[in-house]
Amino acid sequence: MADSTTLNETSPFGDKNLTACTTPIDVKVDGQIPEWVHGVLYRVGLGTFSVPKPDGSVFHFNHPFDGLAMLHRFEIHGGNNPRVTYTSRHTANGVKSRIIRNDSTLVFFGPDPCKTIFGRIQSVYHQLLGLCRGELEQRMRMDPEGENINVAIAPNFPLGEDLEKQWGVDAGMALVVKTDANILQLVDHQTLEPKKAFTYGTIDMEYSDRFAASHHQYDMKTGEWFNFILETFPKPTWRVFSYSTPSVPGATKVKKFQPITQNLSRPNGYFFSSRPLKSCYTHSFAITDNYVIIPNWSYYFSYYSLSILWYGNAYDSLYFDPNLPTLFHVLSRTTGLHVATYESDSAFGFHTANAWDDNGTIWMDIATYPDGRVIDASFDFARMYNEKYVKPVSYRKIGRKASNTYVPVAELRRYKLNDIPSTPSNIPRRAVYELLGLDIDLPHFDPRRHCKPYRYLYGTCRNQNESTHKNGHDVILSAVQKMDLGPPATNFASTLEQVGSSCSIDKKQGSGPNTRRFDPPSASCSEPIFLPNPLGTEEDDGVVLTMVNEIRNDDQEACILVILDAKNMTEMARAEIGPWHAKTIHGSFVDQAGRGISVS
Repeated sequence: MADSTTLNETSPFGDKNLTACTTPIDVKVDGQIPEWVHGVLYRVGLGTFSVPKPDGSVFHFNHPFDGLAMLHRFEIHGGNNPRVTYTSRHTANGVKSRIIRNDSTLVFFGPDPCKTIFGRIQSVYHQLLGLCRGELEQRMRMDPEGENINVAIAPNFPLGEDLEKQWGVDAGMALVVKTDANILQLVDHQTLEPKKAFTYGTIDMEYSDRFAASHHQYDMKTGEWFNFILETFPKPTWRVFSYSTPSVPGATKVKKFQPITQNLSRPNGYFFSSRPLKSCYTHSFAITDNYVIIPNWSYYFSYYSLSILWYGNAYDSLYFDPNLPTLFHVLSRTTGLHVATYESDSAFGFHTANAWDDNGTIWMDIATYPDGRVIDASFDFARMYNEKYVKPVSYRKIGRKASNTYVPVAELRRYKLNDIPSTPSNIPRRAVYELLGLDIDLPHFDPRRHCKPYRYLYGTCRNQNESTHKNGHDVILSAVQKMDLGPPATNFASTLEQVGSSCSIDKKQGSGPNTRRFDPPSASCSEPIFLPNPLGTEEDDGVVLTMVNEIRNDDQEACILVILDAKNMTEMARAEIGPWHAKTIHGSFVDQAGRGISVS
């Protein structure tokens, strides 16, 4: 069990600081881990929520997403004598120092209720001054922990031979932490020690703007990594690019796609010309064998994201417009051109699942929400409340606990984009979708079926035991589920072919005979990571890894790594890490050779 020394401070909202475990420890394993499970699970999340200052005051983060970054590393050895070795490290100590010295250029996801109008004006001035002086670039050169990078983690990041040599990284072994900003952090793949902060512009100067997707896409067949940079001002522009894994013979280092600047379904100057594109919050996107698809959600940064300068946070800057259609911009991987834009109902989504194309048609699965209320509810992320703690009162929360509101669960939608043109086409196009199931997010599937039809999807969902918890009116619990989407198919119901049809609901979808849940009482599960059995022949032959935060009868906390049988979602083994709760967002698993197997 990991060290359980004093946790420093607890925020008014019940978020507790965690103590890092920088010296590897062996953790007791109960149960059996399959012999073929050998490798390392990395999890990235939040470890510091309160920062004591020299004057005796304490700075508390208002939103859990703003908790300072903490990495967790589990080295797993299956077989007759299973073993789990655990390490963790705080990786944003420079941000803590900036808080202590009252750095007014800090930007958070959630609001700061203590910031006055004068404080906002001062913050805008210092941020603009810092941009002119290049302070971000200077800080990244001086301190690899000067920014809070706490969302996703990518092994085998393609730095290229020159940067690998310059930064002392073994070929192909770069481990990089990412967020929704264009800021990346290189960490040691064994010690988790931060080594370098950089941007995509470090690799190519054209990609130096402010926003990027936390989740890249990787094509294991071609060795290409895809992402985009979003320029919000003066004109919203998505710059999509791909990096090639250095070991791929004949591959180009950087491929640049045509910038996305307009809705081709209603192009500028067209009879039904639309408003300019909005700078939406895009956390992830999709690729197929032949296309890149960028969602342009109806949830966007107001005033071309300049509102972030005023508010000092992302949350107050985001606006959902129910009258603004969702757009899907399609780029050809062959020509690099933006060939089409498809419109659909207004919506918002964090995470894409799988996507594939066949004969000029794209199918794309996304965990989708009908509006932006899930962001309001995110103030409760991973908070298992005790009655003595209070909820934040300084935000426009529309929680599902409220008496007069309801936050919808995620809908797993399968979007269909018909008749993809080979060259840019300025004609109206409509994306239709089928509802495959409800209440699933943080999706993972068999990585060998990426860009192919598939059947099983693993993700988080609401814990059905939540109401039985003694603090059930305040507690937020998540379970994990395996969703059976039915035999892989690429044909919608005939109703979807009707003109003007937006959605068809097949209630049998998502509840196939092999749908299963892992729903432990008084516990909350993290994103499930699916590992396929390398010798298996069936899609669900594998294991699922999840971190579980548990509250026991004596109110003691426990953090546990649980390994599930991916077929029936029953527990195979567990390793108790410590008497605390770890709030993690995403993770990745690498095999013994350090090769990414399941990557967020």
